[in-house]
Parts: sequence; structure tokens; C-alpha cells
Amino acid sequence: MQITLSISQTAVYTAVDMHAAYTGAKMDADPSAFARIATTQTDREMLARFWDEAASQFSQALRKSISHQSTIGTLYQVVLEVSASFDETLVSTMQSALFDYFTAAITGRWFAVSNREQAPDFAATAATLLGQLQRNSLAKKAPSRPVY
Repeated sequence: MQITLSISQTAVYTAVDMHAAYTGAKMDADPSAFARIATTQTDREMLARFWDEAASQFSQALRKSISHQSTIGTLYQVVLEVSASFDETLVSTMQSALFDYFTAAITGRWFAVSNREQAPDFAATAATLLGQLQRNSLAKKAPSRPVY
């Protein structure tokens, strides 16, 4: 059985922008924090590199399950081979976790450059989400007894 997950690179970048801007704006003790932490259009090249690193890490972690992956424009799609008894209710959870993983991984890498204090938190979140994606890709429905 196959499932397809897809996320928009643009939506992920928007979420990263929001995290960075919010964090920079809330640092009252450092007046230059917003300018240092918030992403700009000129930072997109670096964010694209972080995207590629996150995609590579995702691919490595789920290499046994991935049957195909592609990027069409700004849409990243991955097709996973899952068990025939895969619990299909997990697809939406995995879709959300994939988006959150990319957002946390890219934000963590960005913060390693611009806001070192919070970088480990985002890296840990990304690792947790990647583990969740791995576990969910192997999840199966509980067997049910046939009704006669």
C-alpha cells in the first residue's frame, strides 16, 4: 500500500519567517534582535540550503519506506510504502508532522546562525517529529476479529 504526503516549500518558509519574526520581536532586552533573527528575502538562499538538508535527513531516516519523492515547483511530495494493514487515520497526522518537521528543522538551523540560545530547542523538536514520522510509517491497525 502507498500513501502520499506533500508540503509546500512556500508555506514552510512562511512558518519559519513567522517563528523568527515573533522570536525577534519578543526579545525586549536586545533591541537588535528583530533585525538579526527575522528572515528576509535575501536569506532565502540559505533557507533553501536548510530545506535541502532537512529533506536529505528525512529521506535518510525513512529510506526503507520511501518509494518515490519529487519536488514540482515548490511542492515537495513523497510516496511511502506502508503495510497493507497501515492505519490510514494516521495520514493526516503524518502530513502535519512532515510540515512541522521541516519548519522546526529549518528554524533550528536558522537559529544556529542568528539566535543560538533557542537553536537546540528547535533541533530537538525536529528530531522528535522525525522519530514520530518513522514510527507512524510502520504503524498498523489493531487486528479485528471477524464477525460471523
